Amino acid sequence: MQGLFSQPAATTSSATATTEFHDVYFDWTLRPYNYPPWFSAQYLTEGSTQSFNVDVPDVASGSQVVVTLWSVTDGAHALQLVVNGQAAGQRTWTGGNQLVKVKFALPAGALVSGENIVQLVTPNFASGVSQTALVHSIAVKYAQTLAGSNVVSVATSGKPQVYEVSVAGAVWVVDARMPDRAALVPFDAQNGKVRFLGQPGGTGSYLVVAVGSELAPLAVNAVTLKPVAAAQYLAVGPAQFSANVQPLLDAHAAAGLKTAFADQEQLFDYYGFGRYGPAAIHAAVQAAKPQYLLLLGRTTYDYRNYSGANVEPLCPTFLISTSFWAQATSDALFGDLKVAVGRLPMNDAAELSVAVSRILAHAALPDSGWRAQVVADTKDLSAGDFAAEGDGLAAALPEIAWTKNYVDAAANLADVTAAMTNAANGAADVVVYIGHGNAARLGKDTILDVNAVQAWTGNVVLLQSTCTGNWVAKDEAAYHSIAIQALTQPQGGIAASIGTSTYMQSAPAVAFMQQVLQAAETSGTTWGAALLKAQQWAAQQHNAWYADLSKTESILGDPAMKR
Repeated sequence: MQGLFSQPAATTSSATATTEFHDVYFDWTLRPYNYPPWFSAQYLTEGSTQSFNVDVPDVASGSQVVVTLWSVTDGAHALQLVVNGQAAGQRTWTGGNQLVKVKFALPAGALVSGENIVQLVTPNFASGVSQTALVHSIAVKYAQTLAGSNVVSVATSGKPQVYEVSVAGAVWVVDARMPDRAALVPFDAQNGKVRFLGQPGGTGSYLVVAVGSELAPLAVNAVTLKPVAAAQYLAVGPAQFSANVQPLLDAHAAAGLKTAFADQEQLFDYYGFGRYGPAAIHAAVQAAKPQYLLLLGRTTYDYRNYSGANVEPLCPTFLISTSFWAQATSDALFGDLKVAVGRLPMNDAAELSVAVSRILAHAALPDSGWRAQVVADTKDLSAGDFAAEGDGLAAALPEIAWTKNYVDAAANLADVTAAMTNAANGAADVVVYIGHGNAARLGKDTILDVNAVQAWTGNVVLLQSTCTGNWVAKDEAAYHSIAIQALTQPQGGIAASIGTSTYMQSAPAVAFMQQVLQAAETSGTTWGAALLKAQQWAAQQHNAWYADLSKTESILGDPAMKR
């Protein structure tokens, strides 16, 4: 199109730079987590200042900042905005349990191209007034200089307008106002600048794209869509795990179970329209109706890579809100409390081979004469009398030969750790832990951690009545919890871990483990079936703690492993 350089032209257009937050966080004061997930962990409370980095490219001038937040507390709220050291005013609102958009006009010159420091200040609004809000996103609306080397997005206004874009080479101009029928448009080019006539309507978006930078698929492959094979024992995971899990499938097939491995990509394609996520695996389980489901690989809570950490997500799980945590993992939802579900939370195929060998070497327990050790953390009046709970568990199951190993009764923590290690190395068949802890450390003062568990050389079943013992979704490459380390270390450790992925009081956690052990006493049963019965029991208790346990208790191990 000729003659556009003789007409007035706009060299800026409106733009919005948005930073969203997708943190998993825990704070006792914010319970219960009955609001939507995904907020910044830097939540706003009275008297605090929280800083955020917001990238805003090619700034000509700034106009507005919109803070989207979840107002937690009732009553009055106040929020002040400071951008790169310049105050942008104060806004107030009233009410909690609602999504709020707070808008600020930007002072001239406050915004810069590139990284901007946005501070959210929550003043002490009034004496005795508590304010808590969770930051969902920060959006900066501004005028953007139209220049770039690869792709420049131009937002049109409400009337036809000539736009001028500075470019570094040959380009295409694309009318993207109707995304389903984008089209090339004519333009005029002179001395490193292009001009085109932008029309309003649709999304109002035009793209100036450097030749060679057109959108293209990373790969094109032929896919055969097919449903999952019917099987009593179904293993699901990335294709690279198929060969390493085969010895376990062969063993179950020899015992009379019809087994199958499903590449999760096949399930994503057939049941999930090609989308990664747990829903497609759940649909496949509903279709195949297996007795046992084995998930292969640990995962991450950030499989959309919002953080930019680029952690391989491997086999997904459901993320759910529980009473005391914003996002807990739930493998139980795959089976709707009708299928025994287990997971081998490996990082790679070599770790999977070790875990499979460990499971195949595990000797089923006799119908009577079990040996179990119960380990109890030091008494904590705010959390529980862990030793008394251990005594109660042993008394409820007198047919099991119990050894008790309590911090309060021991000379020091080293004695407890040594006794626990001895039990795991052959002196017991089952180890039950009760007390403070998480996936990486057991004990208010450390009884066991990822390093200490490397002294375990046996093949025990570990039952963890503690918080987050079976968390498998840390956003960290090559993640090793106590359970993952003990399952995958070549020298020995555990054959399975049963525990929850959320925060939990010890009393309901111990009651749940009692149900697991009682169900496991049935002749010929499996650990997965025993766990399933306990999950079903917990779901019928009509109590928030047990409802959480019914969904978050899992077995890291083979659900069909004989008890």
